[in-house]
Amino acid sequence: IPILILSLNYLVYDNEIFKVLNFVVISCLFVLLHLYTINPAFNLGDLFNKFFTLIFEPFSCLPNVITLIKPNKNKNKQSNKKIKKIITSIFIIIPIVFIVLLLLASSDLIFGNIFLKFFKVLDNIEISESVFDIIGRITVLLILFFYCSSVLNYILFRYKKIKETKSTNNVDNYTIKLLLIVLDIIYIVFDIIQVRSLMLHKVSMDITYANYARSGFFQLMLVSIINLIIILFSKKVKSNEDEKFINILSICMVFLTLIIIISSFMRMCMYENAYGYTFLRLMIFITLITEVILLVPTIMYILNKKHKIVISYIIILISVYSLINIINVDYIIAKRNIDRFNKTNKIDIYYLMNGSPDNYKLLNDLKENTNNKSIKEVLSGYLNNVSFKMNGFQEFNISKYKANIIKKNDQ
Repeated sequence: IPILILSLNYLVYDNEIFKVLNFVVISCLFVLLHLYTINPAFNLGDLFNKFFTLIFEPFSCLPNVITLIKPNKNKNKQSNKKIKKIITSIFIIIPIVFIVLLLLASSDLIFGNIFLKFFKVLDNIEISESVFDIIGRITVLLILFFYCSSVLNYILFRYKKIKETKSTNNVDNYTIKLLLIVLDIIYIVFDIIQVRSLMLHKVSMDITYANYARSGFFQLMLVSIINLIIILFSKKVKSNEDEKFINILSICMVFLTLIIIISSFMRMCMYENAYGYTFLRLMIFITLITEVILLVPTIMYILNKKHKIVISYIIILISVYSLINIINVDYIIAKRNIDRFNKTNKIDIYYLMNGSPDNYKLLNDLKENTNNKSIKEVLSGYLNNVSFKMNGFQEFNISKYKANIIKKNDQ
């Protein structure tokens, strides 16, 4: 069904971006179709699990690397295991938290100013550039050394680690609990700022609403995706003892992520009202709505591990993408920009003159009805010169056909 819908888009509409995207998506859908036809028991989730396992699983070998560097002579094995847990957790959590903080700081000027004040304190400490550069290089080398050593250890001893599964799970449980707690605290602070600034309309006088709205929706979308990945990963490493606690932390993260998505949506509304409507901005709206829908199967998966989360995600993503192909995107963008022009007398007319037959009728109506001479002249030149050729019945397109009829009637 989605292959048929995406294929019909070539017949009904004429969007250049979807012509390229649909070719890739249809090819991928055919691959999935054949995989499930040849092997009905094929588990697509295994591909994602293997991908993330290759990235994160080597961290579980970090204690072995540290033991090799500094042989353990202490008889107190339990305390040593706890130390190894803490070290492993820190190495995993710090990069993730650092990336999330950078994304949040760059996405919100108010949240970013909090960290600027923190770093201003560090400016008072006089450190020469050469010393700072050396410290940075040493830090990067240490991180690379420990990670590469862990990867090597994982490759060499991965078959022997089958017996050590229980201890590995404990390390992973400790790490994921600590990561969820730290991120939930960060998101609570961030969401409080979002509620004050966006929902209660309290923005600093030094920050204009236009700049505030324009910054951050891409970063916030990326943060919400990272959160979904962490939640899915947390379900793979939990034990029965920590199940309830991890579930509570994961559900908290889902609701905090929902507030972040709503914040991104409100930013886009503000930015779109100020600067008009484009293809990219419309796609961001659809992406944010899709992320909200994806949270539903995520909660179901948290509460019930047997829920097929990957299949649910794929069905939702394919359905949303198919729906985008059903609607006339270029027509909607042109209609909303023209409606905005009628209210505010502001329009980026050159953006709408993109050679698409889908918005030809709207632009022709705007030329006939507008009193703005400059827009009328620009549109007259564009509408007279634009052409919608179809070479043979194989290239027949309904949108082009309708546009050519309107053009002939005007002439």
